[in-house]
Amino acid sequence: MHFDGPTVAGGLAYELSELVGAEMPTMLPTGLARLDEFAGGIEPGSMWAISGIAGIGISSLALTIAANAARAGDVIVCNGHLPSRAVARQLAQLAGDGRRPRLASWFSLMPEPPDVLGDTSIERADLLVADTWDETWHAAPWPTSRADLTRHLRWLRHLGREHNTAILLTARTPRTPSDDVLGWIADAFEDAADVTITLSDPPDAALKSCAGWRATVRARGTGFKFFRYVGGSRVRLTPES
Repeated sequence: MHFDGPTVAGGLAYELSELVGAEMPTMLPTGLARLDEFAGGIEPGSMWAISGIAGIGISSLALTIAANAARAGDVIVCNGHLPSRAVARQLAQLAGDGRRPRLASWFSLMPEPPDVLGDTSIERADLLVADTWDETWHAAPWPTSRADLTRHLRWLRHLGREHNTAILLTARTPRTPSDDVLGWIADAFEDAADVTITLSDPPDAALKSCAGWRATVRARGTGFKFFRYVGGSRVRLTPES
């Protein structure tokens, strides 16, 4: 745990004035102005999570954030969802002539105590993006209960805080509720993540074709806000009127 991170180091005590007056850590930008304004940027050691049904634009949003954050820090994208060359081309296009994220074909992100991330380059990254989180579990047994999944996610959050590495996870959730591991992910994200972005149909389905999807963004200590989201090669995120 870190003094200037999301939590205070266990076993230590600080004066409140010392904590309040401490210098704020440098935030990584998402590059989406209204999202940065609401959530304050990506804090070192924080956990972000994006979820929604397949085909709604989750990868577009995650890769856009990764490319924008890479302009200010070291970003690694762990890709378990799309062909790696396609992801590389998309990241290169999004980053332009600026600093680019690095790409890992996959990395097992289902640790449990006392496991560590186990790769110094990932441990030293400023932001680790896993798209899709459950598709990085290749070498690990899948959780067998909702509590088990949440425990794994909390431990991953702890490792991120310990290394001052922000983590952004994505997941495709079922179109209809299901009592299995994919149906539990959204609840686990709500439990452990500092910022969650849930993509869904807009309240008026007739608006979807012209106004995009609804993005519900929740940030601990800030509350929630509804946005209109349009994915694709040029992601747009604007507050709902």
